Amino acid sequence: MQFTVISVRNGYRLSARTFVVCARFSIGTAVFAQVLTEAKPPAETYANANTAAMKSAARAIPVPSMTPMADLVTPASENPKPDRSAQIDAIKSYVLPAAEIVGFDFLLNRFNRHTSSEYATSFSSIGRKLRGSWVTDNDPFNVNQLGHPYQGAMYPNFARSVGLSKWESLAYTFVGCTAWEIAGETPPPSRNDQIASGIGGTFLGEAMIRMSNLILEQWGGVGKSWREAAAAAISPAAAFNRHAFGSRYANVFASRNPRLLQLVAIGIQRQRTEQSGHVHHQAQT
Repeated sequence: MQFTVISVRNGYRLSARTFVVCARFSIGTAVFAQVLTEAKPPAETYANANTAAMKSAARAIPVPSMTPMADLVTPASENPKPDRSAQIDAIKSYVLPAAEIVGFDFLLNRFNRHTSSEYATSFSSIGRKLRGSWVTDNDPFNVNQLGHPYQGAMYPNFARSVGLSKWESLAYTFVGCTAWEIAGETPPPSRNDQIASGIGGTFLGEAMIRMSNLILEQWGGVGKSWREAAAAAISPAAAFNRHAFGSRYANVFASRNPRLLQLVAIGIQRQRTEQSGHVHHQAQT
């Protein structure tokens, strides 16, 4: 704003000086840019130098030997077993798992009567629960989220081990869980127990019977008695039918000889906590 009040002569003089300064700055910048251009090597030189340096560093760094992942995976058989779906459909039973589920609930109720009065059911308690409404219980976490899913997993295992499909065994699971809620214990039937046992038991039971079948098929180098014991520990219901009915239900799972990855990890975790100025160390295996 101050240049507007000076004379025109001074304004021309100021403009001339400004032009000279700008011209000198432009010439200096051009010369400096030319010097940098001449001194800078081509881009290819940088690329070649970087490539050579990376190759040299790669040769210098020792690569540790590692077990390929393929060696940890049991390969699928080159000669897969024939499809036994037709034979399984011919021997599967709908009556046997229903009887086994009723017997399992009855024996479990009789055993639990020695631990709590909640299992002292009778015809009057069953009629009262049939006329009443369903509730949501507040049982401990280990009962609702561990005990009920494991009990519910027995029902689909009874059905799957005699040749029934996943969807067919789902119906047996829900009916078995409902029967337990009505006739297996005296408290009102619980919605969350039905979900934990019916849905959770279905998913857990399918995993249990598949793992037990894999142990029987692909635990090479392990004796048959050890494989049977491990499979029975994972799926007791399937082991019961396998031993009770012999070869009839010895192998009713339609195996596809999948690849099996087996990993075993053993270690110690050390925790360090500070409380009131004292340091505590705790080791966990």
